[in-house]
Amino acid sequence: AGRLITPEELELMLKAAASGTNRALAARDVALLAVGASTGARRSELCALRVADVDLDAGTVLTVTSCLFWRW
Repeated sequence: AGRLITPEELELMLKAAASGTNRALAARDVALLAVGASTGARRSELCALRVADVDLDAGTVLTVTSCLFWRW
């Protein structure tokens, strides 16, 4: 089990991710960090995300847990 990160640590992580030289990868990294921090999604759930799992209009991200339960 890990520990919660502080808001300051999250801010540093987001800044580090955004500072990458490849803008597409930096945007992806920031998005993954933001989704993970705001939803509590596990690393494996974030890594398994597909474009089809994201509904920008509805503001939802669908993840599948390791037990195959749907989680919103």
